[in-house]
Formats: sequence, structure tokens, C-alpha cells
Amino acid sequence: MLVYAYMQVELYYPVTIGPITLPYTALLLLGAALVGFLAVYVKFRSVPDSRRFVMDTLTAALAVGLGAWKLAPIVLNLSELFSDPVSLLLRPGGTAGVVAGVGAGGAVFFLRSAKHRAHLPGLIVATVTFGIAGTLAAGVGLVGSVAATEDAEPAPPFSAMTVEGEEWDLSEEDGPVVLNFWATWCAPCRAEKDVKARAHREWADEVPIISVNLTHTEQSAEAVAEFAAAHSLPYPVLLDDTGRITQQYGVRGTPTTYVIDDRGRIAFRRHGAMSWSWLDSRIRRLQ
Repeated sequence: MLVYAYMQVELYYPVTIGPITLPYTALLLLGAALVGFLAVYVKFRSVPDSRRFVMDTLTAALAVGLGAWKLAPIVLNLSELFSDPVSLLLRPGGTAGVVAGVGAGGAVFFLRSAKHRAHLPGLIVATVTFGIAGTLAAGVGLVGSVAATEDAEPAPPFSAMTVEGEEWDLSEEDGPVVLNFWATWCAPCRAEKDVKARAHREWADEVPIISVNLTHTEQSAEAVAEFAAAHSLPYPVLLDDTGRITQQYGVRGTPTTYVIDDRGRIAFRRHGAMSWSWLDSRIRRLQ
């Protein structure tokens, strides 16, 4: 249930430090982990051996789980490991990563529990504490997600030129649209370009994938066009050469993605690189 809730949460309220955007749900779960560690420390402060074992077990489980989450996209895309390793390393784990992380972390936790039954009461307390804290964290995020979706705001209208010199106007679209704000210098943006390309192949006729480049932060519009051609980007690439569109949408970091419904409202948004499972599931919800 906790894993399901985590995967449903939209990242609506990120914390931005310069060019770095920290996911809202990740911060919530980090806070939950800190609460869990603190509870274990306080509970077993008079039993140092149990406290040490439980803390070591939790740390090992979390480390292995995070490693599995991060390695999942690499294992599933080995063909890209040598062609574009940086982008692959920056790609989010997605649903497969969450499942792999929970499975690997859980395996470490239960294997250590089975070998050291004397510390089982402490591990049970830790499991319950982390479960409650994590569920509350995911619940807070999920409530925020639902509230934000129900109060979906209208997508600001705009028009812009593509790298091919053609004009594109949002008001001319009569169905759902995906807007993705990105830049050539943004490594996480490169990591999700294949996600956008796949979405374009599978959904272009029903939901166009529109890539809005932060051209005012680039060397030149020509450099953006060269990047698009070099990487054979199949979807429209718009040039925000003044930063007006970026400002209209309140973009505070890259990449940022907005899924707009057929009534012209922002139904979902994502701050940070997106996985295929995230984008595909959001598009399907609008069908």
C-alpha cells in the first residue's frame, strides 16, 4: 500500500536550490526515515547492542534498496549503457525501480532478522515505526496530489516558434497536450528524452508531446536546433527565447512537465526527470 501510494503522488511542491529541484515526495519520505531512525534510537537508548544492530540493519536495507532503485533503469536498458551512460545514470527508477528497491531492501532486512532472532523485538518496533511514518508521508503527498488535481488551474495560453521555423499555438489544440520544459545543458533533461520519444511514437495522434526549450538560457537558438537534429528528436521543439513561457508556467527547475487535459487545465505536473511509467499512466488517465 505504501509503495502504491508513493507511486501515485505528484511532485507538486518541489524545493529548488539554484538549478537543482528536490522532489516533494522524496523529501517527505526522507523525513519519515529520519523519524524512524530517531524513534529506534530513543526506544533502545538503554540497550546499546539492540540499538546498534537495528540501526545497522535499517541502514543496510535502505542502502541496498536505493541502489536497486537506481540500478533498475540501467539493467532494463543495457544497450544504452555505453552510448549514453550519464543520461542513463540520471534516469529515475520508475515503477520497476520502486519494486526492485523495496524487494532488495526487504530481503536484506528479513535475512538479517532471521539470523539474529534475539533482536527481533527491536526489528518489529522499527518496522512498525517506519511503516507508520512512511504511510503518513505518502498520505500527505497523495492528499496534496488529489487536491492539486481537483483544483486544476487553466494552462496559460501561448504561441512559439519551433526549431524548424513554424509557429505552434496551444489554443489550436482541441485535446490533451504534454508540455515539457527543458534545456540542452540539463543532464536530467537528456535522461528523459527517450521517454518523450516513446510517448511521441505511441501517443502523438491523441496527445502531442511538446518540448519547450529554455532558449533564453542557451548559447543560441541555432545551438538548440543543432542539438535537436543531432539527437533526432521526433517531437516538436519550441523556442522560449525570451523566457516568457517559462515565467507564465512558473517553471523553477528543469526538467518540468505539465500534462494538460482536454479542457485546457493542468491536470498533472512533474518537477524533475520523469519515467515512462509516470508519463504513460498520466496520459491514460485523460483518455
